[in-house]
Amino acid sequence: MAAQESLNHKVFELLFNQNREMLERLAYFYVGSAEEAKDIVSQSFLTLWERRDEIVADRVLPYLFTIVKNACLDYRRKETLHRQVHEQILRQERSMMDIYTSTIESRDPIALFTDEILSIYKETLLTLPQEQRETWLRSRIDGLTYKEIAEALGVSYKRVDKNMQQVVKKLRAALSEYLSLIVFLSTYGLSL
Repeated sequence: MAAQESLNHKVFELLFNQNREMLERLAYFYVGSAEEAKDIVSQSFLTLWERRDEIVADRVLPYLFTIVKNACLDYRRKETLHRQVHEQILRQERSMMDIYTSTIESRDPIALFTDEILSIYKETLLTLPQEQRETWLRSRIDGLTYKEIAEALGVSYKRVDKNMQQVVKKLRAALSEYLSLIVFLSTYGLSL
């Protein structure tokens, strides 16, 4: 391309057709991926076209080489960073899996479920209205009869019965995932 020529569409097309393959091979040498090399070269030609008014005509090809080389180096830096981040994530995941594995190995599976079930049980009790929670705890923890609970709380026997039914319903819903496990364990004489 002569020094007087401007980078018009026809000259740009000629430059593209004569140098695209060679620049793609160069980019491939840097990045090791034919697809990425093609993308880099295409993007480089686009950058060249966008800056066509800033470039001295006889310096277009060296300028284009520089654009491709810098784009390849940027790609390699990003890939290196991506690979490092990916490896760090994998190391963290392996570490977490090792912790989980050692936790599972060191604990009885029934104890693991017991802890989880107790946690759900306690959380569910905390969400109950005060009267329902009080009714449940007096029955299950204190061992009081419905009549004794009714007298202690100043409510009717029917109210105590209704409160107990509502608590059972809410606990059943909260622990629905574990009901089959509880039934299975109780069938085989195991307990939580």
